[in-house]
Amino acid sequence: MFVSYTDVIVHIRKPTMSIREMDEFLAGFTPEERKKLVLHSYPELSRTWGLERLHYPASLRPSSLQADGHTGYRISTSVHSWAEFNSLSSSYQDAFISPVFSSISKKGYRPNEDLRRTEKRENFSTNLIALGGIATHNIELLKQNVEDVALCGSVWLSDDPFAQFKTCYNLWHNQL
Repeated sequence: MFVSYTDVIVHIRKPTMSIREMDEFLAGFTPEERKKLVLHSYPELSRTWGLERLHYPASLRPSSLQADGHTGYRISTSVHSWAEFNSLSSSYQDAFISPVFSSISKKGYRPNEDLRRTEKRENFSTNLIALGGIATHNIELLKQNVEDVALCGSVWLSDDPFAQFKTCYNLWHNQL
C-alpha cells in the first residue's frame, strides 16, 4: 500500500543556529520541500526562501499580528494552558498545546493533565495540535479532541525513526 505524506509539515527548531547557518541549511531543500517547512526563528528567512508558514514560540508571540508582513502565511504558535489557547486571535491558524503526556525527549518534563480536559476549549477558530509524549501507545486517545498531533521524541529517539513515524502516521489516519 502506497501512503502519501503530503500533509506532513516539518518544524525546524534550531535555537543555536545562526541566521547564516540557517540560510545555508535551507539552501539544501528544493522549493517544493520548503513549502512543508516552518522555522521557529528568523522569520525573514521564511520570506527569502518562499516558506508558506510562520511560527511564533510562546515567548516570542506578538500581542497582535499586523496584517502586513503576515499576509499569505499560515501562522502557528505554542501554548501551555487553556487560557492561553482560548485567548488566541483567529490570526493563528494552528496552536501546539503541550505537554499533553510525559515528554519522551525531555526527561522529567511532566504532562499538564489539565490539557487533556478538552471541554475547557473555547477557541474553535484555531486548530489544536497536541504535543508532548505522543507515541504509538497513546496517539489514538487524542483523535476525538484535537485536529492534529506533533511527533518529536517518539521519532527522534526511536531505533528506526522512519518506521516509528509511519506507524504513528498510519494510526492517526486510520490506515492500520
